[in-house]
Amino acid sequence: MEEIYQLWLAAVPGPIPEDEARIYWNCKDDPTPVLDEGLRRASYLYVGSWGDEHEPENLYAGQGHCPANRLHSWLFYIGTIDRYQAPLLDEELMAQLIS
Repeated sequence: MEEIYQLWLAAVPGPIPEDEARIYWNCKDDPTPVLDEGLRRASYLYVGSWGDEHEPENLYAGQGHCPANRLHSWLFYIGTIDRYQAPLLDEELMAQLIS
């Protein structure tokens, strides 16, 4: 059965500490109280979904690049390089998202 992935953007009401962002991006089970509270209070925007055929190990084999998967990969990149963070929705990020 094909796995379906969904991408939702969460606008949390305040900054997330780098140590909690690191825990989140590395898929760890350690506690993240600030992030958890931020996500509880966040506004969410559904972006899209994709299936196994769009997963990174298949992208170089000629498979499709769906927009939601590309956005997920880009947000992961800017959330982890050069430091772990929850990307801030500022004027620069808004411009990058809509261009």
